[in-house]
Amino acid sequence: MPALALSTTLLRTTCLPFESFPVEVQVENQGAAPCQLSDPEWPTPFRFELLRAEDGERLHSFDVRRYKLALNPNTKRFEPPELQTVQPGGSLLYQADLGALTHESIRPGAYQLVVSLLLDGQTHAAPPVDIEVLAPAPSAEVAVGQDLKGGLAGFFAQPVEGGVRLLQWAAPAGNPTLTAARCREQDAGPVSGMAVGLDNPAHRAGRWYAWLAAGQLTGIRVWDTSLSRRSDPLALELEEARLLEVGRKLDDGAGQFLVAGIAAGQALVRRVVLEGKVVRAPEPATGGGGTPGMKPPPAPPSAAPRLETHDHPWPGGALPQHLQARYQPDGGIQLVGVVQDGAAFRVVAAELGDGPLEPRTCFELEAPCLGLAVPPWQEAGAGYADALFGPLGEDDARAYVFVRLPLDEGAPEAREWRFAEAVVLPKPEEEEAEPPAIEGWQLCRGPAAHPPLAARVGEHFLLGWPSKGGKSWEPLGGEVEAGARLRLLACARADAYKRRLFALLIDPRAGMRTLALGR
Repeated sequence: MPALALSTTLLRTTCLPFESFPVEVQVENQGAAPCQLSDPEWPTPFRFELLRAEDGERLHSFDVRRYKLALNPNTKRFEPPELQTVQPGGSLLYQADLGALTHESIRPGAYQLVVSLLLDGQTHAAPPVDIEVLAPAPSAEVAVGQDLKGGLAGFFAQPVEGGVRLLQWAAPAGNPTLTAARCREQDAGPVSGMAVGLDNPAHRAGRWYAWLAAGQLTGIRVWDTSLSRRSDPLALELEEARLLEVGRKLDDGAGQFLVAGIAAGQALVRRVVLEGKVVRAPEPATGGGGTPGMKPPPAPPSAAPRLETHDHPWPGGALPQHLQARYQPDGGIQLVGVVQDGAAFRVVAAELGDGPLEPRTCFELEAPCLGLAVPPWQEAGAGYADALFGPLGEDDARAYVFVRLPLDEGAPEAREWRFAEAVVLPKPEEEEAEPPAIEGWQLCRGPAAHPPLAARVGEHFLLGWPSKGGKSWEPLGGEVEAGARLRLLACARADAYKRRLFALLIDPRAGMRTLALGR
């Protein structure tokens, strides 16, 4: 039996439940004979176990085999690695990323990490090292389903001691319940808005992300796990600046983002095109943001990175509520929002052309609009949006109206589904107790024939399906803390599970989970 000694080195000791966590493992041959070990260039051969610090109970176990089975339960073949011969007294150094192997949610808390290696039927373990999994509590976040290639993508601002960390998050199309994130900015300052760029099949080298902080817009382009381009902060000089959550990568690889705001009393939408500066040569893709095994094309030399701004005035001095963008394959952009006109709330749409915006009314109802969801990628002539209005009536008769409304002329007429507030709220345990109140709503922005709705009620998010009658509302993800955040997402495909609807739940107590919705 080979005599091996393992030692673990951590580059840091804290991470978020879904964050990339680099680990270095050194394996030394302390025996009298040579031994064969896995080549460090191959996927990591180790098992990583998390033990609860207070009692040593094993709560999580991760390795490459388990991750691949979680990604695709039908995986049959596991290719054996190439081997290296290690002489007595020699050693090999391995680098691994625990976050890239995580296939289940990790609760925040104190842990001991134990790294082990199974060789010739014998398990060799390194001494445990202490790590702390922090409670996720983003001050801002965005998450979208990637309609062009499947999978989910997001961006988060996490306050930490001394600043704000920005983390880029991705989930694979094969199984979006598996998540991983990487820190992209250690101290970004107070972040007021974040955006994710849609992919572009004409230019595959990476995805764009952007954030708004202290009135400045910054963008980055990420290829797989590598940061390839970064723009200098752009001062917007806008009041009430709002970064629209979805941008797009253009055919030439530049990023395009939209910011709404007010300049000299005029409401406007500013279109910003960023090329950014090359950060470093991108690495080969291994999943998450690019095509496995492909290298991105080299960036052309550029003395002055492309930077364009185009202002499009919006009528009046006020910006619409719930403003969102819809992108079309021909490059067109449609803006959709809600304006209030007395007691009426109107959903309006405007084409983003060369001049001022000319919004037209798509739907109107005399009830507050509680939410709007526009799938960000839609074909011309077939655009739609989902909206929630209410409550209508009083006391027990209070009701809500969920509407799927057309955005293009000639599209099918709006469809309405009404449901009573009483069917959403759980009954009080005591007859004389005050019924709970609905604290907020979440709509699903993505391609879904029957989109779900989520209502926050006390310690629960309740999920319902208005187009299926809206009479059965069920708790989603168990009890959550006050600071929990929920996003309902849809992606173009999820190959392993044939699911397209997901809920991203970020809870300071339970960590981060992506839940596949069952309908």
